[in-house]
Amino acid sequence: MQKKLLGMFLGVSLFLVIILSIYIIKNSVREDIIKKEVAGQRIEYYTRNYFRSLEDIKIDTATEQIALSISFIPEVGSYPIKEEIFQNIAYHALQITTFFPEVNKFNYIVLWDDNTKQKTLDLTIDEDAINGLSDIYFNEEINQSNGLETSYKNIFSSIIETEESKSWRDKINTDSDTP
Repeated sequence: MQKKLLGMFLGVSLFLVIILSIYIIKNSVREDIIKKEVAGQRIEYYTRNYFRSLEDIKIDTATEQIALSISFIPEVGSYPIKEEIFQNIAYHALQITTFFPEVNKFNYIVLWDDNTKQKTLDLTIDEDAINGLSDIYFNEEINQSNGLETSYKNIFSSIIETEESKSWRDKINTDSDTP
C-alpha cells in the first residue's frame, strides 16, 4: 500500500513539476513580449514629443531586436540646414539607444512641404553605426562648442538625398546676410 501511495505521489509530483515548468516557460516568453510592447510604447511616446511634425512611426519587434522607421517634417527657420537636421536626428537616436539598447536600426525619412509631404532625405543608422553613435555624436558636440566644423552626417550608415535636399545648405554660413 505504501509503495502504491509513494508511486502515486511521485507521479503526481512529476506531473506538477512538468505543469509548473510549462507555466514558467510560457510566462518568460509572455514577459519578453510585454517588455517589447512597453518599450515600443515608450519609444513612440518619446518620438511623438520629440518630433512635433511627426508623420509616421513604425516599430518592428518581430525579431530579438527592435527597428524604428520614422517619417517627419523638420522644424526649420527660413532655410533648411542639413547639419542641424542631422544633429537633431542623431540626438533622437542617441536618446533612444541610451534607454533602449535593444534597438538595432533606425530609418528616418525627412519630408518636406506640409501639403505634398514629399520625401527629401532617407537616413539610416544600422547596428554598426549605432555602436559608434555616442562617440561620434559627442565628438561633434565638442567640435561645435570649440567653434570647429561639425559633420553629424558621419553618424549615418546611409544617406539618400533628393534634388530638393541637395538645394539645402549643408551648414550655416556666417558670412551670409541670410542664415
